[in-house]
Amino acid sequence: MANIKDVAKKAGVGIATVSRVLNNSGYVKESTSIRIKEAIKELNYIPNEIARSLINQSNKTIAFILPNSMHLFFGELLYYTEEYLFDMGYKVLLCNSSGKRDKEIYYLEMLKNNRVDGVILLTTNDIEEHLDSSLPIISFDSIFEDIPFVSSDNYMGGKLAAKRLIDNECGKILYLGKKNIVNKRVYNTNTVKRKQGFLDQMFLNEIDVSIYEYTYDQYQNIDILLSDYFDKNIDFDGIFAMTDELAFKVANIYKEKAILPGKDISIIGFDGGRSYQNTCFNLTSINQDSKELAKALSEMIVEKIKKNDVKSTLVPVKINDGDTA
Repeated sequence: MANIKDVAKKAGVGIATVSRVLNNSGYVKESTSIRIKEAIKELNYIPNEIARSLINQSNKTIAFILPNSMHLFFGELLYYTEEYLFDMGYKVLLCNSSGKRDKEIYYLEMLKNNRVDGVILLTTNDIEEHLDSSLPIISFDSIFEDIPFVSSDNYMGGKLAAKRLIDNECGKILYLGKKNIVNKRVYNTNTVKRKQGFLDQMFLNEIDVSIYEYTYDQYQNIDILLSDYFDKNIDFDGIFAMTDELAFKVANIYKEKAILPGKDISIIGFDGGRSYQNTCFNLTSINQDSKELAKALSEMIVEKIKKNDVKSTLVPVKINDGDTA
């Protein structure tokens, strides 16, 4: 994180001049002031007194940055987090980022300046350079250096999915998922362990697995990509999709080809099937416990605000039986 010396160096002035601009005290030429403000913006500099305010002052408000509160799982996570934190004496400030990196950065900077007590961050973007581990910030799923996170036990979820397909005597199996790449940059997330757990269990059982993955940047064309892929590769009898959304799309593709999920093919998603309970499929899915995850997030952020040491936490998962596997 940039400091006042970095700003002074970039603007070509002394530290005292930068301080006068920051505190609006003393005379500074307008051209010099503009140059300093541009340096502050370019370096993403946050004055120490503002950074300290996030730790030392309290208005009992915690910001929750998430990509989409309309998504049922995220909505549940937000709901239970708000419930737990309210009982602990805190308010929750919702910040919908729509998955946009610039928006997440804006919220982080705005929130620091508005002196909230802590931040819970849910993102798939690479924003590590904008995080300060000395401040009360925790992450859901995404892994950043020195920032504690809460996540489901994704590795065990992958193993559970594999065991179910093995129990169903599936012989030609596909893993379907998303690469952890955004705008050609790799982001570190615990969700990639769904794939690893699945493949490890299949390896132990000496079963070969086909893999089809798309990038985040390809998501807007996912229906076309899936349709093209399964037009050429339709003879699977077992599929593990890393999300319920993918599992539901695949189930529909097979149904349109008169291949019945749950009877002719086993399909398993990841999330708990909650988003697709009112559709023609009751998905078999690895269930993330949104209530337990929210409890872990709430307790961790409060401990971080209290300046206590906290460790990253994994919450157990289970398989929800449905009609598709």
